[in-house]
Amino acid sequence: MQIFSTDFPLANGTTPIQILEECLYWISESPHTNFTQSQLLENIKVAEFKKTAPRETIEFEYADDEKMQIHSFVYTKKDQSHAWVTTVSFLTLPQTGEAWVNVKAYCNSFIATTKTPEIKKPLIIIRLIDRYGGGIDGDLKVNHEHVELKDTLIDLQYAADLINGETGNRLPIVLITKYHSGFCAAIPDRLARSLSGLAHVVVEPNRAFSNKLRTYVNSQNVYGGAIGIYWPSDGGVSIHRKSSDKSTKAFEVEIFTELRSMISQRMPLRECSIEALRETKNRKLIQKLKSEESLDVSAYIEAFDAEIKAKEEQIETLKREVHRLEGVSKALRSKNPVQGGLQINIGDEEDFFDDEILWIILDALRDQCERVPEDSRRLHILQSIANQPAPKKISTEISHTIRETLRGYREMSSRTRTTLEKLGFEISDEGKHLKLTYQEDSRYTFTLPKSGSDGRGGLNAASDMIKLFF
Repeated sequence: MQIFSTDFPLANGTTPIQILEECLYWISESPHTNFTQSQLLENIKVAEFKKTAPRETIEFEYADDEKMQIHSFVYTKKDQSHAWVTTVSFLTLPQTGEAWVNVKAYCNSFIATTKTPEIKKPLIIIRLIDRYGGGIDGDLKVNHEHVELKDTLIDLQYAADLINGETGNRLPIVLITKYHSGFCAAIPDRLARSLSGLAHVVVEPNRAFSNKLRTYVNSQNVYGGAIGIYWPSDGGVSIHRKSSDKSTKAFEVEIFTELRSMISQRMPLRECSIEALRETKNRKLIQKLKSEESLDVSAYIEAFDAEIKAKEEQIETLKREVHRLEGVSKALRSKNPVQGGLQINIGDEEDFFDDEILWIILDALRDQCERVPEDSRRLHILQSIANQPAPKKISTEISHTIRETLRGYREMSSRTRTTLEKLGFEISDEGKHLKLTYQEDSRYTFTLPKSGSDGRGGLNAASDMIKLFF
């Protein structure tokens, strides 16, 4: 069964009646509901109820104690094959004014099927944030907009704190980095709205910012147009790079899909759940029976059965969290082998693209294999390392693109300039020549004439660039 689940804070002071009201308006304004507006919107108050319409039900429960108020709004809509269920649980703390919401959606099938319908992000998430505003999650506000960092020491330290998990946020951080051209692989505002209530979207100011940030986070920051999803509590980072054959929209959907899947597996806030609500109700009922010295055995049995059911549901939730953490642990173990593990400190250098340094080392090892005695211990060790399965060699693709771009080069056309800039070259005018700087590193420059003299000139320049940079 596919599940969508997320929890997030609303603005301080948001009340239960306001959240309930928006839930009812959400359904009443749907073109697919069979409920009438009079059924839903007349005499709204915080009181338990159950409403029905053809193939639809709404159930509302609540419980409170001296510290908190818990409410649960469950909307079920059925068709011939499926039951679609959306649960909106909300927790309010009267003493502080805090309000948290958990939204869960899933689909139950009445027939045998190999494919479950896709669970989309419930519209109620956007409606609640639109109407009442998002709350504060650590140092960040939940909303539909991205955070634009500035190229200052303050924001540099702030970005480092976000990546290092020192800002106390519960929702993950989606860090969008810039290409050398200053463009992003995703549209920040659109991605931020898509991920509102699921993550915070943060955008770096420029490529140079990534270079400076690297020393603050021990090279854990993504860069060069990549997008990283940083999970709180040292949950690691997943890195996404947009391929040339993928549209911007498709790339954004890829990020949303992974984030939705991962965040839905996370254990929700315990107090902001229907299980906590029923547990609170049962605890109060048992306390009431005891205080009244009730002898109604059936009432005790019913209360204890309900409490046991709530505990069982909590155990299932904890099992899912254990399963998720086992996956994280397995991934971490795969990166740190028990025997034969080798870690290399690469000093002040950084990858200009995925696995660049790894491939330079592998190429060096394979070259060295040709220079040591046959059947020697040194050769066997070098071959063992060099012959391990390796990731895709991106430098080969970049080299091919440079050759094809400069083949028959006559002048720096806009198309040629755009292609080279996407590869990481900054192009500046140096009088009769063009100066190409690779990855904004002054150590790696190349002089290219403004106009080509013969058909081989472009390929010769491409060959020299590849030797120098790759």
